[in-house]
Amino acid sequence: MPKIRNRDRLIGLGLLGAFALLASVLLESAPTTLPAPYSPLFAISPVPTIPARLATERVYFPLIAKTEPVPARGVSLLVEKCEGLGLLRAGWYFNGTPQSFCSNAPFVPMIPDHNWQAGWLDVALAEGRKSGWLLGYNEPNLPYPPGSGQPNMSPRLAAQKWHEIEMRAAGVRLVSPATSQHNPGWLWEMVTEYQILYGRRPRFDAIAWHTYYASPNTHRNYLLARRHEALARGYDVPFWLTEFGGACWDGVRSNSLNVILQLLPWLEAQPWIGRYAWFSTEITGDEPWASPGWRECALVRDGALTALGGKY
Repeated sequence: MPKIRNRDRLIGLGLLGAFALLASVLLESAPTTLPAPYSPLFAISPVPTIPARLATERVYFPLIAKTEPVPARGVSLLVEKCEGLGLLRAGWYFNGTPQSFCSNAPFVPMIPDHNWQAGWLDVALAEGRKSGWLLGYNEPNLPYPPGSGQPNMSPRLAAQKWHEIEMRAAGVRLVSPATSQHNPGWLWEMVTEYQILYGRRPRFDAIAWHTYYASPNTHRNYLLARRHEALARGYDVPFWLTEFGGACWDGVRSNSLNVILQLLPWLEAQPWIGRYAWFSTEITGDEPWASPGWRECALVRDGALTALGGKY
């Protein structure tokens, strides 16, 4: 058998590399003129002569890599339709509740507000022990009306309820309440109230934010400003962007597309960005909180990826 050259070029190619190696060895050992075949079936045409150059060529097969989910890249799921998670290859998801209803992507539970239904905190903590994480209140800084399902909490009340969660959350990492972009200072007011009440800072193992801007640069500047504020308060912890999108209410798909194409590479490059989740998989524009323009921010529609979803 001829000596195998450039062995190091084939290391790491696995099965396909083995085929390439076998092909190259066979070609090196083959004579330039093939013997006449033994079967009369092949005798109907002359046997071709392999050029000398081809007899010593190496053959390499292309490698086809399976696209794996990006662990940091998730989505918020508004509806109980799980196929979108598979289409998007979501690294994780949340649905704004303590309980999962899909099994085809890792789930992170949320305790959405302070009006805990019976057993909700128990369920949230049980799910949190599976995932390792529990998301805090959803946009508690906004003055939602009673009965809207949104928190509408004062910083002091949030601090008091957060202390209750901490006392029961052994073994679960806590993600801070996620404020809307309109009043990010609410979170630092909660920190101050907590320090007054309990003599220490609240435990935030990660800090969550929401951003909706047409410009990718505005997203970046917002997050960098919050990072500076967090470090000044002693929180050198990952940021989770648990909701983000373009200016979805405008109904202009191009601004959301620019956000995806330009912001995602930046998010992936920041060591202090832990996770992010686009809002949302499916939006009809008929939701009580939505205008028709929000439909353009959907990643999935009618069981298929939208143009936006394909880029995400």
